Amino acid sequence: MTDSAPTPDRASPEGEKSPARARKSWLKRLLLLLFSLPLLLLGLVVVLLAVLFIRLSLGPVDLTRLAQRWEPVLISHSGLDGPLPVGALSWQKVLLSWSWHAPLEVSFQVAGLALGQPAMPAVDMIESVQVTLGLEDILRRQIALRAVQVSGVKLGLLQAGTGQLDLLPPGLTGATPPAGAASRHPAHSWLTLAGLRQLSLHRIRVDVQEADGTYPASPVHLAATDFSTRYQPGRGWAGHGVISVTHGNQKVLLTADLAPQGHGRTLWHVASTPVVPADFTYVIPSMQAGLVLPWHVPLSLQASGELVRTRYGFDRPVTAQLNVHLGEGYVTQVGPTGPAPPERLASGDATVNMVWGTSAPYRSLRVSVPQLRLVLLDAKDRTVPLEVDTEVALDDWQGPRRMDVELTAALGTFDFSTLGSIWPLGFVKGGRNWMVRNMTAGWGKDFRIHTHLTSATGPDDLKVAVLSGQLNGEDLTVWWLRPIQPVTGLAAQARFATNDPNTLVINLQHGKLADGHGGAVDVADGRVTLTSLLHQVQYGDIRLHLESSFASVLDILSHPRLHMLSRHPLPLSHPTGRQDGRLNIFLPLYSWVTMDYIDVSALIRCENLGADVRGVGPVRHTDGLLKLTSDYLAFKGSTLIRDIPITLQTWSNLDRPEPGVPLNRVSASAVLTPRDVAGFGLKLPKHFFTGRALVQGRLLQLAGLPHRGYLDVAAHADLTPAGITTLLWKKAPGQPAEVSAHARWTGGQLTALDDLQARGPGLQLTGRTLLRAGEVAGVQFPHFQLGRTEGTLLTKWPVSRAPELPYVVALQANVLDASPLFETRAPNSGARKPPATGTTGRALLPKGRWQLSMDVGKIYYKPQAALDGVQVRASWDRQQLAQGLVNIAGPYRVHAAITPDPRLPAVRQLKADGDDLGGLFATLGMTRRFSGGKLELDGRFAPDPQGGGAGLGLGLPPFKGRLIVRNFALNNPPGILRFLAHLSFAHSDLLRDNRFGGLQLIVGLEDRDRVLKLANGLLANPIVGGTAAGTINLPRKWLDIAGTISPFYALNSLPGHIPVVGWVFAPQKGSGILAATYSVKGPLDKPKISVDPFTLLLPGILRLLVP
Repeated sequence: MTDSAPTPDRASPEGEKSPARARKSWLKRLLLLLFSLPLLLLGLVVVLLAVLFIRLSLGPVDLTRLAQRWEPVLISHSGLDGPLPVGALSWQKVLLSWSWHAPLEVSFQVAGLALGQPAMPAVDMIESVQVTLGLEDILRRQIALRAVQVSGVKLGLLQAGTGQLDLLPPGLTGATPPAGAASRHPAHSWLTLAGLRQLSLHRIRVDVQEADGTYPASPVHLAATDFSTRYQPGRGWAGHGVISVTHGNQKVLLTADLAPQGHGRTLWHVASTPVVPADFTYVIPSMQAGLVLPWHVPLSLQASGELVRTRYGFDRPVTAQLNVHLGEGYVTQVGPTGPAPPERLASGDATVNMVWGTSAPYRSLRVSVPQLRLVLLDAKDRTVPLEVDTEVALDDWQGPRRMDVELTAALGTFDFSTLGSIWPLGFVKGGRNWMVRNMTAGWGKDFRIHTHLTSATGPDDLKVAVLSGQLNGEDLTVWWLRPIQPVTGLAAQARFATNDPNTLVINLQHGKLADGHGGAVDVADGRVTLTSLLHQVQYGDIRLHLESSFASVLDILSHPRLHMLSRHPLPLSHPTGRQDGRLNIFLPLYSWVTMDYIDVSALIRCENLGADVRGVGPVRHTDGLLKLTSDYLAFKGSTLIRDIPITLQTWSNLDRPEPGVPLNRVSASAVLTPRDVAGFGLKLPKHFFTGRALVQGRLLQLAGLPHRGYLDVAAHADLTPAGITTLLWKKAPGQPAEVSAHARWTGGQLTALDDLQARGPGLQLTGRTLLRAGEVAGVQFPHFQLGRTEGTLLTKWPVSRAPELPYVVALQANVLDASPLFETRAPNSGARKPPATGTTGRALLPKGRWQLSMDVGKIYYKPQAALDGVQVRASWDRQQLAQGLVNIAGPYRVHAAITPDPRLPAVRQLKADGDDLGGLFATLGMTRRFSGGKLELDGRFAPDPQGGGAGLGLGLPPFKGRLIVRNFALNNPPGILRFLAHLSFAHSDLLRDNRFGGLQLIVGLEDRDRVLKLANGLLANPIVGGTAAGTINLPRKWLDIAGTISPFYALNSLPGHIPVVGWVFAPQKGSGILAATYSVKGPLDKPKISVDPFTLLLPGILRLLVP
């Protein structure tokens, strides 16, 4: 086996290194260089800083040439349209210094600072500024000022519209800066004064001008010639300085002194010469300027206090005291429409003590004002002292959240007529406006007020927790609602409501209120309550107790300003009596308030009032409560109308209600006696009504569209205590009975009259009226019961809009009790006089067109006697009967009819018949002298060709007809007839049971103007016969009848019937050969009867010889 030769790429141990090992060596060197470079740089920096501090320790370093690289620095305003240049800032020298004695501080000094523009002299200049800064604070990105020294300052500042102070642009001393211009003010969070130990100001002058279009001729000059103070470690601040503020001829000096007290405590004192704050408002930022601007009052102050340095390098306040003196001046005010009269001040003094908290973070503060005394001047140059004691507690005086304010104030005697000159505008604005405008005279005294305000979230949420106080007034004049007359001579006591700081209560006493017509109302007491005092809008609640005549209070309530009785006047005249009332008014307290926002109400207790009421008459002795508001009027009480006591309750809507809303409501009740009913002019029959009746009425009126109003009336009468006596019904006191009715009007037109009801013992009526075009055209009783009478009744009559309608009476009844109508009158009652009529007798029928219908099953004409099946029909026009019908079914049938002649319209035919005329007369109680008899009546009413006249008084023409009564008997005949009956042997049976029978009556009748003419009358039977002829004058009540009496009539009358010669034997038709003449003549009630018996001796025609 042989050895192989070595390969070319494998190096021997003694040969040169391989490439991989070479790369690793360079990597090590590179890493060493990278780690060594920062150390070298850091060392270089340390060396350079060491060189720099060594150089600084040798003296200041001039950085002027370095700083000139940024010179000049442009200064601009931040306008609305972008940056607006002011000028260029330049400097002459910039120095930097450091000392081994203060290694952590560095000082910068800049000399020759100037603000100007090219080719123009500089306006703002600072000769030298030296500032010492803390190096350790720079590392925390803060600039901590250790010392500040400024000298040779001349600055011009401009008060812009926003209230900020800006640098005055060079070359613009006569122009207004652009709108919205303001300096750029960077945030100050990077700047701290902790550790400040020195402040020096030398030869400082600052001129401030106002941007109002043209700069004032005399700007405000602020100057500090030498103000230097230094903090002495372990002791405190020491220093003195004077700052002067000059404006025109006014110059104010502010002197400040600081004295060390050891342990880091410093006493300071500041004093000022008198100054008028309003003259320097434009050098104060806008928010504070708004508070200072109105004060045109000379003010001087002395302030002192104590500072202590904390371990953080800050000087915190410990205590402070401020003494302020005010001279005579004024405070301007601006109202809603422009400048208002100022508040005037005669003098004033105040002491303010402030104590800060003693524990970290030392933010709490307590401020007390033990004495604040102002002497105000009113509009009449009278002084009014004001004393205030205040204490304020804050949890953080730099940004308070928890706040408590305690205030007590007292005001001296003042004149209410000048209240507006001492009450500041905007303070309880609504209450002030109302009191100043409406309390125009009187004196106020003993004013005291105490309040406690608190907040947990800062001053914006400060709320009143406690508010109390009082104010007394004398001889006040209060305009409670202009232009109504004011209340004068009032005494008042004002206080805040308990536990309600929002409410002020003013109690009133002993005032007078003129009614505007020479009278006056006594304001016995009252109260004015002002609420929501701490809100934007306050409210007033006025309550007055009024005592006066009723006429005076009506005059006040009728004033147009109240919108009460002026819109709805009461229909009263000549009011009398007294009232005791309460008047209430609630309104918001701003000047432009209208009645839409005012609530007015009055509660009046009426005492013995009287008045004449339109449509009612005299109203007397009215007592009750009257409530009146701008929306409604209500009364509840009692009154006397026409000497009738009435209990009354009314309600009237005084607003403009929508359709369907109640407009008026009335409820009335009265106890009526017969005397009261007579007082209304109602003449009732004697004994018709006794005792008393309770009457109640109700009225409801609803608003509606024009001509569509709604009125509803209901009435009810309780007749239980009353006694009622009528012909058809009666009741005794104590028996229950009542009547009621209901009516409704719509649009002024009657649309319903119903619910007509009457209930009582044996009485039940239920009905309604029939209406036509808003008028009552009839009454319908679908069912009624009146004693034994029970049925239905319908009545109709014509109305003004339909006068052609007929009168209709329709009665249907099972029973009709008419017996009371037929009862015999009392002997002393007197007979009823018949109505006066003319010779024609037309008054028997009422005027107009009538239709009468009656269907009755049974008519009682006596308590136990009745007619059955009665039917009546009648119609007439212009008091002239057109037709009629009477049917009686029993107990004795009667039929009578008047009908027009179909051939002659002007002629009426009369037909009547009956079965037992004597029985009918006896049943009706007319007479019992007759029995039996069949009636036949036939005739006609026909015009008389030769003249006028009427028949039967029914407006008909004269009547002519014949009456026949067959087969009737005469009861209890006289002795002569008995004698003749006994002589007549053939007809003696006609006299039986005390009756003289077999009679027959035939007579011709003629009626003209109620004068009844009898012709050819014959009353006969076989025994006796009589003739009659003559007249019965009903209007004159006169009787004139003559005739004959023939005995043995059957035989005696035969010759008279012989033809041709029969009249010789019987010259009077129906008479006999032998007959006695008679005559009946004279008044109907006492006629003279004469009989000539000698004529029996003169047969036949010979009787004519006797007159």
